[in-house]
Amino acid sequence: MTKEERELLGNSLNNRGWELETGEKPDIDGAVSWYEKAAKLGNATAMVNLGNICENREDWENAYHWYLEAAYAGDRKGMYNVANMYYWGEYVDQDYLKAYEYFRKLFDMKYPGVCLYMGLYAENGFLEEPDYEAAVRYYEQGIAEGDKYCPVNLGRMYCLGTGVPTDLKKGFELYMLGYVRGDALGATNIGYCYEVGQGVRKNQQKAAEYYSRAAEMGEEHAAEALERLKEDLRDG
Repeated sequence: MTKEERELLGNSLNNRGWELETGEKPDIDGAVSWYEKAAKLGNATAMVNLGNICENREDWENAYHWYLEAAYAGDRKGMYNVANMYYWGEYVDQDYLKAYEYFRKLFDMKYPGVCLYMGLYAENGFLEEPDYEAAVRYYEQGIAEGDKYCPVNLGRMYCLGTGVPTDLKKGFELYMLGYVRGDALGATNIGYCYEVGQGVRKNQQKAAEYYSRAAEMGEEHAAEALERLKEDLRDG
């Protein structure tokens, strides 16, 4: 079998697995069987799909195995998932350096979502002294690319005056952008801004509204803030 034939067959087997996994009546075990056949032919997408299934089953050992195999095959999604496991310490020991090696390669490949991590490394100095100017550039690039988490990170820097002149109004606007893009933390921060009058006129009703929205989006700290605010309003 030629390399081209192996690739075509691998893609076909992976597609069959995807049909079973995402069909009207999903057959996950059946999908795994097809993915494994495709993976044996070197199909990196199938490896990532296997990793995803293992992760959903909280089978971290095999999730790591398949993501790493995909990364070795040059698959960017596999590299991204391995990087995340090292960054957060999921199954493997937390290792910022190993994670960064993958993130750096992915950044050079212009992979979506990596600007956030590059900004976090620069802002927090995980590997060297913090470089706030670089962090700002990474977050700004991520925002331009449509990332939903970079706005809140950059907004925090403007509110604190970290690496940029303090600008509470701009910070609020960035929190709003993050919220609009789907970041629950953005809604929480908007609630706080309204609660204390940071970058916007103080409005307890709007603060409660945004805390509630953030809580509905799954942000646990927002639920706590909402209860605290309600208590303050009752006591006041």
